[in-house]
Amino acid sequence: MGWLKDLMRVAEPPIHGYGALARRSLEHSEWPEETRPQPRSLAALYSKLDRGIELEWLAEREAVQRTLALALGCPLDSVRRPLEALRDADDITRLRFDDLPFARPFDFREEALPPGIPDQVTRPAAWRRLWWLAPSGSGRSLAGRWLGARGLAVQVSARSWAEAVPQLPPSGPTFVELERSDGLEGLDDAPPRLGLCIAAPVRPPSPGPGTPVAASPWELIESPSGSEILGPLLAWVEARLPEDGAFQRAAAQAWLERPVAEGRLPTLGALLGMCGLLDARGVQQSQGKSLAELAAGFVHERLEQATTKGSAEAQWLKRHGFDVLVKLAEEVLIRSSQPWEVARSQDEWIDLVPAEFKDSVDAEWVRWSLARSGGESALVDVERALRGVPPGAYRIVRALADARLLRSRGTQGRLGVSPEFLRHAALQRAREQLVGAASPFSWGEALLRPHAAPGVLDALYAHLEQGDFSLVDNLLELDLASQPALVVATEAVFVCLGLLVLSGASVPNELLTGIWNQQLRGLVELPGELPCPRLLNFSSGAVLCPLADVRIWRLAALALSGALSSREGAPHPLLRPWGQSGSRPELTHLLDGIYAALLDPELRARAWAVEAFAMVGRLSMGDAGAALPTIVHPLARPTLAVRVLLEEDAAGALLDAVGHHPLEVAALRAECELRRVSWPRMAHAVWKSWYARGCPSSADALLGPESSCREHFWPHLPGDLLDAVWARWAGQAWPLEYFGPNQWSSFVERWARAFPKHAASPVWAAALERLDVSWLERVLGEARLASGPVGESAALLSICWRRAPAAVVGHILARVAANDADALARGLSCAPARVEHELLLALAKPLAERTVRREVLDETRRWLRGRVAARGEHWRQAYDLLTGLEERVARSLRARGQSLPP
Repeated sequence: MGWLKDLMRVAEPPIHGYGALARRSLEHSEWPEETRPQPRSLAALYSKLDRGIELEWLAEREAVQRTLALALGCPLDSVRRPLEALRDADDITRLRFDDLPFARPFDFREEALPPGIPDQVTRPAAWRRLWWLAPSGSGRSLAGRWLGARGLAVQVSARSWAEAVPQLPPSGPTFVELERSDGLEGLDDAPPRLGLCIAAPVRPPSPGPGTPVAASPWELIESPSGSEILGPLLAWVEARLPEDGAFQRAAAQAWLERPVAEGRLPTLGALLGMCGLLDARGVQQSQGKSLAELAAGFVHERLEQATTKGSAEAQWLKRHGFDVLVKLAEEVLIRSSQPWEVARSQDEWIDLVPAEFKDSVDAEWVRWSLARSGGESALVDVERALRGVPPGAYRIVRALADARLLRSRGTQGRLGVSPEFLRHAALQRAREQLVGAASPFSWGEALLRPHAAPGVLDALYAHLEQGDFSLVDNLLELDLASQPALVVATEAVFVCLGLLVLSGASVPNELLTGIWNQQLRGLVELPGELPCPRLLNFSSGAVLCPLADVRIWRLAALALSGALSSREGAPHPLLRPWGQSGSRPELTHLLDGIYAALLDPELRARAWAVEAFAMVGRLSMGDAGAALPTIVHPLARPTLAVRVLLEEDAAGALLDAVGHHPLEVAALRAECELRRVSWPRMAHAVWKSWYARGCPSSADALLGPESSCREHFWPHLPGDLLDAVWARWAGQAWPLEYFGPNQWSSFVERWARAFPKHAASPVWAAALERLDVSWLERVLGEARLASGPVGESAALLSICWRRAPAAVVGHILARVAANDADALARGLSCAPARVEHELLLALAKPLAERTVRREVLDETRRWLRGRVAARGEHWRQAYDLLTGLEERVARSLRARGQSLPP
């Protein structure tokens, strides 16, 4: 009996079962509001505590200890006695996740890190100069503590590189966690040091001018996306939570998939926080609610739990707590040089409280004055009015801290928004409100700040994508050249409208004309350089802002100018090249930059990236009736490829017109759809062109089995080219998952002659694993699988035995009838024990035929002898068959005047 059961037994009245104790505890008035699990979860936790498991949970919660003692009617020391063994425990070896309060602690020395932390970080022996792009919430602190607890590396945490340098050990693997995005000063001047991993929210310093990016001394790694880790992480979380708790893994995954795909929960910490919320609430209560709605409810509950007095200030905060956080995020975007995720001092947070919240009425003084004057009716009216009065900057920040919505981070007492999912929800809402309701001065100021610009630009594009162009009207009514914030706002709207036009969205012509003319007034054009905006360009530096890339600004200019009629908008010799020669060097230079930008992983997933190819195709190649040019820009290749297919003999020329990058292939498919050319027709023609050109190795990046474009072409591989494909890629694993009935039919037809030539190819085993059973029977029947090298054929037959044992038994019988001793031996040698009974029954009759040759009997005898020696389940049946064969062989030898060897 455990210590808790002992206390339950002697309680007055006795408490029967952990469930009863859980209900009594939760119903007690002293139970802390901030710790309120479901009764079943608490009962399961009590069961573990009684067995000495997860005592850390109880040790960290004095209020729970007191309430448990009251519920049991025992001294507090009786509850605390089992916790004494924990006092000498080493704190660095275990961690309880604040955002998963009911999960068992994480043991740094015994457990692997959770999904989401790159594998390279966990292998310090392989570090040279490793740079982990790790925004706040990526698990960098967790990884550092894990490495330190295991003695694999020294952990150094600092706001900047300058702060970290004095803490660096003289040698050995060192993990450095940097908090600030601008904290890299002095890093370039530091002496080279191996065995170093830096985890920072920004990329490493760029190489010097003229130095290729590949020459960077840092190996850059990034955390896997939320979509990649969601399933494994939920399994990891589920294993840490009580089995009978409210967490439902499948339901949680279904709820989380959308916000994860939308980028609203982009980090490991954000996902863990949401798992904690779903565990506390239950997924069913979260159905139909957005992330912002859940965050608002969470803030309300936290503030309610932290409030011990029903004051007007507390009532106001409970109603408006999430809105206050959103307003704080807006102030960070507009006014702060540091991003939202950075921890700040209390004074810094107070300074960020918006002006409308800073001035507060002294509510206590008002009440005291009215009470002295005896104005009871007036006091009631004032109390009602005070409910709508904000409590003032200091009280707001203190209330958020008391509710653990601002939580201490680091050793200097700075406060950061917590949990992680709340920080992301408030920031996303702040961006949306800025561009949706605020003045262009406000979101323009945010665009001037590198840390704020990427998210605000994305929010601006999403807002305009919904068809609400009122902010453009408001912007064009202002004196745009007078303020930097308005200049950058104009440039941002110019980019967004241009990309929307590129995507096929409908934008009023007067807005396009107005923003085009306004932007042309604010160009920077230097001799020998391409035109660029004045302010919207943050791509050169540690902070990446894809939509603020000057090359994308030029793409937007081409799209926007192409949407204007000849009578609309001012001319420009380069940014409005429609109807002019497409082969000018400066235009080629401009298109080269756009092409390079679109291939960047940050941009190529955007919907408008594919449309850029079609636009440049129209710009470069003119009307459909014009002669095909001999040289086109890579951006125009999809248009050229379709024209070649439709207008000329594609046997040789088509392959040269098809780009090898996945984005180019996606653009080619889009162009085929636009021109009403079926993709199977195009893919088939590309294969034929490859064959006509002699199957060149230069096309491996496009058509090879390991190509990133294989999913587009291998489903349409012509069957009559399989021999050429064998000759080119026999030694590689093929993407057989893309084969259809036509490909499989041709594949199986060629098996008999291809297998002996390429028996060591990895293709065979993969094919047998994927073949439909009907195809597999055909392989066994026609392809002579048992020919070729012994090792390869035995491995393939083992797969056949596992997938279609009845078909292999039929194959074995056919080999007996054909007196094919070699094939019979191979088939029998890899027969699994589970089919022995069926095989022995099947062999008895055909082996009795007089036409069976001696070599077939000898191979069968050899196999039977092995079965008997192994003493398996059916060894007696094997012995009976072996005895019959032995007698038959003996009779045959006696008839010939011979005898069996002694």
